[in-house]
Amino acid sequence: LEIGPPVEAVRDEVAGVWESIGRLELKTGRNLRAREALAKSLELLQRAWAPNGDRLSRVEQGLADAAERMEGQNSPAAVEHRARAQRLQSQRTQRTAAMQAVGQPTFPFLGEPTWAAAYSDAFDRGIGAIQAGRLEKARDHFVRAHDCRPSPAVAAYNLACVESLEGRLDEAAEWLERARLLGFATTETRARSILTDPEIQPLRDAKVAEETVRGLEEQWELAREFATRAVTVPAIYPPSATEDYRPPLLVVVHDYGESTARVAEGMWAEIAQALGATLLIPSAPYLVGETVTDGAAWSPDPRDLWSHPESFGLPVLDQVRIVLDEGEVDLDRVWIGGRGLGAMLALDLLVDNPGLFRNGWLVDPVLHAGSGESSGHLPRALGGRLAVSITRDTPPAEALAKDADTYASDLERWLRITGDWQDAVRVVQGTSQTTAALAEWLSAP
Repeated sequence: LEIGPPVEAVRDEVAGVWESIGRLELKTGRNLRAREALAKSLELLQRAWAPNGDRLSRVEQGLADAAERMEGQNSPAAVEHRARAQRLQSQRTQRTAAMQAVGQPTFPFLGEPTWAAAYSDAFDRGIGAIQAGRLEKARDHFVRAHDCRPSPAVAAYNLACVESLEGRLDEAAEWLERARLLGFATTETRARSILTDPEIQPLRDAKVAEETVRGLEEQWELAREFATRAVTVPAIYPPSATEDYRPPLLVVVHDYGESTARVAEGMWAEIAQALGATLLIPSAPYLVGETVTDGAAWSPDPRDLWSHPESFGLPVLDQVRIVLDEGEVDLDRVWIGGRGLGAMLALDLLVDNPGLFRNGWLVDPVLHAGSGESSGHLPRALGGRLAVSITRDTPPAEALAKDADTYASDLERWLRITGDWQDAVRVVQGTSQTTAALAEWLSAP
């Protein structure tokens, strides 16, 4: 049977046809033809922007069944397919209905980072291959995963495991050092894995990795201390300020890979000055490089901000609570801002805590559908406003628009209509020329 290349609109249906053919071939014992049909179904499903985890898992299980019948129950191919099916099954519930298409107007962003699909595919294949003992295949997949994403520390660590299992300790030590330089030991789970993973035991005992292992332990200690830090820049009080005057507070959620020190000296300092506000920049808890100067991230895996962003705002709220308890800012004028992925988290915090954060200011934002859909109803009802600055000549990679003008207009239309911000949102292109105007608009009664 030959089926031509499907267009996007019918890709899902064609994948279903190939899956049905594969299931029928399995029932009739034609295992080779079943595997070929299911492989075509899998290839089509993997090309979707928002692949269906249930269907992917089901097709992987079918491929495992075909491999078992052809090569035996514990064949490497069968083990690899079943491992991937299990991972898909465990992750399939992470996407919420709000992450799907939101109708009109079109949601102006992709549903995940641009590199996510390729990384997930390569990483899952690598895990399946290493579990099946196919180390050469695992190496190829993890190298591809390493090259896919901005901060590939986990892929580098897994490559160290592969090389360690093969006895190539010099190569394993190089990959482990690369993982350290990429900030691998920034979570307790990762730090523990360095000391307990059996795959890396030969490397742990080798002199060639002594310094790197010690450096990873020190990195975890540094990460634990760094996770509780924040930078505060006091407001410049107006000349007319009385003794009981309290300035507003601007809380900034920094972007992936930014450091609090850099943020405190950049555009946000100008915005805080225009607002007359104290500037608070909580530090994200996960380092993305060797040291704190290399920046930090709110999640060790940026994909998590799309799938369950509500999990990552607590460090911000903890730092805000500390500042508010000191009593040096105006509790009725607490605002929140963010750039890039930080804007995604900032909008979530604004929507979830409209009684705390009166206004928001987003710069070059990347959003997920759940944070914006109907998000403006309650904040707007409470008098809240949302300012959006577009400062770059090109839109973020995750935006559907190809130019800054379209990006700005699509974003404003979606926030106004789908987000229900209506007239309480302003999207403006430019930098210093627009900062004063937006600050005046946000500060107005």
